[in-house]
Amino acid sequence: MAKARINEVAEELLKQALADKINWKIVEGRENAYQASFPDTSLVVSRWSPLHNSPWATVRDLSNSFSPDVATYRLEVLNDSGEIVESLLTLPGQFAYRNLRKVFELAKRQTSPTEESIDRVLGHLRQT
Repeated sequence: MAKARINEVAEELLKQALADKINWKIVEGRENAYQASFPDTSLVVSRWSPLHNSPWATVRDLSNSFSPDVATYRLEVLNDSGEIVESLLTLPGQFAYRNLRKVFELAKRQTSPTEESIDRVLGHLRQT
């Protein structure tokens, strides 16, 4: 029962993230993890890839065989004490995988100055 409900949470989270109604922050001490806090609970979405620390040559060679974007995405529900009360780990091909991948991308975009940096660089380049 809980697994079906956590899938529901992932779907609703994606809807709210797409509507830009979720305020994400980077989880300190964890790589590739973003947290949304609510009054008595928090949600953490994270990504882990076995290719994360691989050298470029390995990733390049593997990309000829399959997509190098191999990763797992995890959604954690934390109580007000910060303890995980439920989690969902997704692998490619599973129902919630696409939802959590998109949520992760939206969280990363919101917390990363990448887009703003690119806009500034383009502005500078266009002025020269």
